[in-house]
Amino acid sequence: TLAITAGLVLPQRLAGAIRSPTGESHIVWTAEAVLALPRYRIPARAAEFRERVMRAAAWLQKTNPPNTYQQALQLLALSAAGGEREAVRKIADSLLAQQRSDGGWAGNPNLVSDAHSTGLALHALRETGFLSASGKAHRRGVQYLLSTQYPDGSWYVRSRAAGFQPYFESG
Repeated sequence: TLAITAGLVLPQRLAGAIRSPTGESHIVWTAEAVLALPRYRIPARAAEFRERVMRAAAWLQKTNPPNTYQQALQLLALSAAGGEREAVRKIADSLLAQQRSDGGWAGNPNLVSDAHSTGLALHALRETGFLSASGKAHRRGVQYLLSTQYPDGSWYVRSRAAGFQPYFESG
């Protein structure tokens, strides 16, 4: 089935293939559309695409994301769409306030900090201009990432996906 959010047709459920956090909500799908439509618009439909992006941004501004991933995407999309600066600042301040004492961000209030959430929060805050590389929050976030990185350059992030896809060693 499909859902229509702010004039955008979005997949509501893909036969059990919805994976957290990248495919879990209308907020994610709408923010991704707001970020993609201006880049991949059809020139003859530019006015229509602009209008859809504005409607989607207005809807996103009214939402209350329940987790870091959705809030970071909301911040990126509203900033890219030219949302009201004070509303975008409020979202950025809320995301900044979620930084943990270890310097990282967690996927949601019930989880521990992880590299994915931390990297995404840092990216969204830097990309939108609400965090500078010299700022304390940025330095703490980078320090968290460096302190949790494995010698091979990777990070462990515990999966939140449903257990329908068993782990296997690919070699």
